[in-house]
Amino acid sequence: MLAYLVIREGAKWTDVYRLISHQTVSIGRSATNQIVLKDDRCSRYHAEIFRSEGNWMVRDLDSRNGTIVNRIPLAEPHALAPGDVIKIGRWHLAFVHDLSKAFPDSSSLIVKEFRGDSMEDDPLVETQPLLPEETITINTRLAESLFDTSPEPGQSYSPEQLEAFASLYQLGGRLARTETAKELSAQVLDLVLSRAKVQSGGILLCPPEFNAGDPSSEDLELLVERAGENQTLHPVPQFLANTTLRDYKALMAEVPVHQSEERPEGNRHSSVSTKFLCAPIRPGEITRGVLFCYALPGETLEEDALHLALSASRLLSAHLHQVGQIQLLNETLSLTQDENRRLRERLGVESEVSGKSLAITRVTEQIQIAAEKSSPVLIRGENGVGKETVARAIHFASNRKQGPLVRASCAVLNEEEFETVILGSPDTSADGSRKKGLLEMGQGGTFVLGEIGELSLDWQAKLMRFLDGHPFERLSGNGPGVKADVRLITSTRRNLEDDVHQGRFRQDLYLRLQDTQILIPALRRRPEDVPVLANHFLEHFCQAIGRRFERFTPAAMERLMEYPWPGNIRELKNVVERAVLLSRGNTIDLEQIALSISPSPTAS
Repeated sequence: MLAYLVIREGAKWTDVYRLISHQTVSIGRSATNQIVLKDDRCSRYHAEIFRSEGNWMVRDLDSRNGTIVNRIPLAEPHALAPGDVIKIGRWHLAFVHDLSKAFPDSSSLIVKEFRGDSMEDDPLVETQPLLPEETITINTRLAESLFDTSPEPGQSYSPEQLEAFASLYQLGGRLARTETAKELSAQVLDLVLSRAKVQSGGILLCPPEFNAGDPSSEDLELLVERAGENQTLHPVPQFLANTTLRDYKALMAEVPVHQSEERPEGNRHSSVSTKFLCAPIRPGEITRGVLFCYALPGETLEEDALHLALSASRLLSAHLHQVGQIQLLNETLSLTQDENRRLRERLGVESEVSGKSLAITRVTEQIQIAAEKSSPVLIRGENGVGKETVARAIHFASNRKQGPLVRASCAVLNEEEFETVILGSPDTSADGSRKKGLLEMGQGGTFVLGEIGELSLDWQAKLMRFLDGHPFERLSGNGPGVKADVRLITSTRRNLEDDVHQGRFRQDLYLRLQDTQILIPALRRRPEDVPVLANHFLEHFCQAIGRRFERFTPAAMERLMEYPWPGNIRELKNVVERAVLLSRGNTIDLEQIALSISPSPTAS
């Protein structure tokens, strides 16, 4: 028997595809599929249809947004029956043997579901009664509401209309104190239902991430719903929702609704009409939602309800726009604060890696070269010269600057602590979580491992395998290794060449690390950099305590330049901080300069 897929996007017919028994039909966004669906919500290879044991089957290919058949997401391959409708993104694919039975109407879709063991046991039940356009009668279209402006003096209003004015005024006050789209929508829907004296309705909105231009009804999600007691909410007909979105007008329409009931003549189906009310929600330049309600048997919808719904939906639109702008501002502010923090950190780094000497100029050039690479870096120098500062400078100048920067020192961790701190816990807690180590926390960023020369030979071997692309294995053997995308920067004060010669450091690891090597000279080797650094620290600490110092006196600066700085930049920073705290004037003089050893007459 011939089989077809009739394909439609929204309300537009697009194609008919004949299925051939020996061929598998792939569906997705990629141009290599047999059926190509141009929709960002479709995965490149989204689903496939194939023949198995006499049945046509549809299978989801682990797509991002899933495949739906008759409103049910696929969890496993599904045997297709005539009339089944596959939904992928905004596309519908009807499986039929008879082309005339694909879709009853080109403007709407009836999704049908079989219940019972066979078609005879239980007739087709329409789970989404979205009816052809010609069966829906739009009685009223409304572009302006009588409640959009304040009551005019001399104008005659009914008591109900005056109450509606008051209700809308009070609603505006409540909405101004509401912060989320769902809470806003719930308050508006409840007011409309209460004033219209009906029980059932809902609010459909585009999801926040939707940015594909003008939406259709299939792009909307039910944000808030209300239904009468023991009632199931009827979905709004697609034709009405699309008309409301397109025309930006409120409308009231007569809609046939199918009901199932036992009748003496054996016909279990009857059709009655009910009134549907729809109003557009437009928080900006594009209509992005629909407010709807309808009358159950025994209820009525009057035209005043349509006016009220239109005014309420416009209030909702304005406040949704305001909430969206506030969220956008908050997100922008957060991003700006993060960027400012990074810039301040980078500025501080650049200030501490600065000076007039040729030696520090060479270091800054090496930082830039290292930042452009992805290979490991080895930073060498005495204690206090600023090895960690140089590592931060490399990070902030690299293409990983938006990622995390994590640091650990091999000098303060024993082997057991190293495994826990770097690799995290191998076991999960009672709630299923696991404590991550620094390596995983640095994913996508930079991992700085200080004093690499203190690392044991066993851990050196594990680190070497990690640099070769393997997981970082645990020395204890408890639990799996850890993989992470990090850029490794190491530092040391030791003479690694001697350690390699004496067997305390692996030669292969040394060769791997010293591919990009930066040597930071001691501060005593570059006395001309002392004034630059001292003035930077002076400004930094003055800002921190809210005081203002103009300068160091010439005598104080001379002493700073004569001092050999065995503790290097770290010691200079501490000396300047102490001087700022001790000084009572607006300059730093000799009395505030406390040095650990007597200055030599010349810098060594």
